[in-house]
Amino acid sequence: MGVDAATCTERLSRLAQLVSSFRWLLNSYVIEFFTESHWLKLPQSWQDALYSADLFEVSRLLLQGGGNNAPLSKVYPLSLLAFSAAAHSLSLPRQPVDVTPHNVRVGSQLEGLEHVFRCHIKPKKQHEIKVFGEKIHHLSLETKCKNIVDVGSGQGHLSRYLAHKYGLSVTGVEGVGGHLTTAAKYDKDVEKMLAKRGGGGGHHGNSSDSGSLTHIEAMIGPEASIEDILLSHVEDGETTTGALCASSEDDDERYILVGLHTCGDLAPTILRVFAGSGRVVGVASVGCCYMKLTCEGAVCGYPMSGCGRRLECGLRYEAREVACHSNERYRERLQGSLESFHHLKVHCHRAAVEVLLRKRGLRRSQVRISKRVSKLPFMEYAHALLGSLATPSPPPAELDALRVLVEEEWRRVVMFFMLRLTLAPCVESVLLLDRAMFLIEQGYTDVSLYPLFDPTLSPRNHVVIATNKQS
Repeated sequence: MGVDAATCTERLSRLAQLVSSFRWLLNSYVIEFFTESHWLKLPQSWQDALYSADLFEVSRLLLQGGGNNAPLSKVYPLSLLAFSAAAHSLSLPRQPVDVTPHNVRVGSQLEGLEHVFRCHIKPKKQHEIKVFGEKIHHLSLETKCKNIVDVGSGQGHLSRYLAHKYGLSVTGVEGVGGHLTTAAKYDKDVEKMLAKRGGGGGHHGNSSDSGSLTHIEAMIGPEASIEDILLSHVEDGETTTGALCASSEDDDERYILVGLHTCGDLAPTILRVFAGSGRVVGVASVGCCYMKLTCEGAVCGYPMSGCGRRLECGLRYEAREVACHSNERYRERLQGSLESFHHLKVHCHRAAVEVLLRKRGLRRSQVRISKRVSKLPFMEYAHALLGSLATPSPPPAELDALRVLVEEEWRRVVMFFMLRLTLAPCVESVLLLDRAMFLIEQGYTDVSLYPLFDPTLSPRNHVVIATNKQS
């Protein structure tokens, strides 16, 4: 689970080569499948092999790297097999090593999490706060530090769990005031439930230790320090300073900085705050929303490391966006009979309507598709989408020709999407390894990067953990 400079650099280099070789595929939008003739850009041998291939088998080949080694029904090009093998061998593993009973779903809940901490939380979030909370607890014991700063704390579910379950002193930092209003309400609800049952949250260690919970509304810039985070808050839309966390005025106070699914640049910012302050003795970061990363400027979300900058593995918005998809969930969608695959045809429906939009000079940014519309058969789907743009319906013959095209080509659209999904973990691995390498280059020797959550529940499941041990 620990990473070192040599291994990290080697893997980043190989990933960069693979990503660069298929950059056009990563940068291709599926909705442009017809308008940009994406299928014809694939190697001819891939087209021939995939055109009539079984959809389930292609899913096993591409999204599972061959799956359970069951024999394939046909001979696929060596270059396609090598593409899949390289993507799976170079990307970071996604299955967590620690699969414990509390990860098991029980009805609509997850086993192992007390009812008081499950209120208002969906199973995905329950799983995350349970597993991530345990890791933070161990990090607290390792560093002998009980002060936790939860950046991007949202409605306070993780902060609340850490304070009441493990007796930690938690400061939740959130930029959206509405979330803090909800967090305060949930705080009171939990406190009432704990008081009724006559005690704290049953936290580990000395049961007499009590935690504390404070919420701060603050916007965190890319060059923030731990002092900026703890001493700033928002008033009337502007960030001001004020001693909201009294302990932060003590120069000897130590902190652990954590972030659960912090959006875009916030995850890199957390790592920079950790690296820039001796008062932050540990960090645990799980990021998300890679497409919102800034990729230019002296202080950007990617690349962070000198190694990443030297490799010049540029990742456009399209590539970072596909890295946020879930291969595991898409594989689940591929289970069942072909007759029930309407939900897989949506990409093809949208790609076919894009042909009509282009002819009429309309931009795809104008299109807004509701879940209800996306479930309609193609003809109704097209009429609803065009109607929302106040665009006259095309001649029946033109629309019917597109309907026939959809029925003939939707499997190819799905296969093309799977080719992109095959590379998605590679892009995510580049971003994550760049973050780990940044910490290593800052002199930190205790850096770990590994899958923490069940990817079928929580697709962004890798955590970067480090302590302030330096070489």
